[in-house]
Amino acid sequence: MGLYKFDYKIAADYELLMRFIYRHKIPILPAGDMVYMRTGGVSNKNVLSRYVLNKEIIKAVRKTG
Repeated sequence: MGLYKFDYKIAADYELLMRFIYRHKIPILPAGDMVYMRTGGVSNKNVLSRYVLNKEIIKAVRKTG
C-alpha cells in the first residue's frame, strides 16, 4: 500500500485510508448520524487548520481517484 505520507500535515491518515479503500475496492456508504467525533485536536485547532485539512483531503481524493 505504500508508506505513510508525511507531506500531509493533517490528513495523512485520511490519505492512507483512501489508498486502502481504492486498492481493495471497498464500497463507501454514507455514515449519516452514525459517526460522532469530539472537537479539538490539530484538525480543529483554528480556521487555518480546517483550511489545510480540507485542502489535503481534496488532494488525497484527487490522487486516488
